[in-house]
Amino acid sequence: MIEARGVIARFSDSTEQRVHAWSDDGTPLVLGSAGLEPAERAGDYELFDVGVSTVIGGGGWMVHGVTEADEDGETSHYIQPVVAWRVDEDGTGEPLVADADGTVVPGRGPGVLGYFHPNEDEHPAH
Repeated sequence: MIEARGVIARFSDSTEQRVHAWSDDGTPLVLGSAGLEPAERAGDYELFDVGVSTVIGGGGWMVHGVTEADEDGETSHYIQPVVAWRVDEDGTGEPLVADADGTVVPGRGPGVLGYFHPNEDEHPAH
């Protein structure tokens, strides 16, 4: 499952719902009575992009970060592959990584120290 941003489903009854995620086969998922479900269960629909320009492959980039301190105050560094980049309409890029459950989430936050490609130097997180 990949998080969706900036996409809505407009149904034949003129209602709209935010697309929260994409299934592994690319089906848009909306919030239903039992959680996320395929948009087609709510009826015929069209998709509209309301803010995200594109998502492109990770291209070998990595996220370098540090974990939160454990009960002993210890932290550790990690390196995680960027699975994709979300590029917004204004040209801003955001790295996407897979969490422990395999869900694709933004690769940013307080523990992120920087981004790097194995063929380049590290770029600090802003």
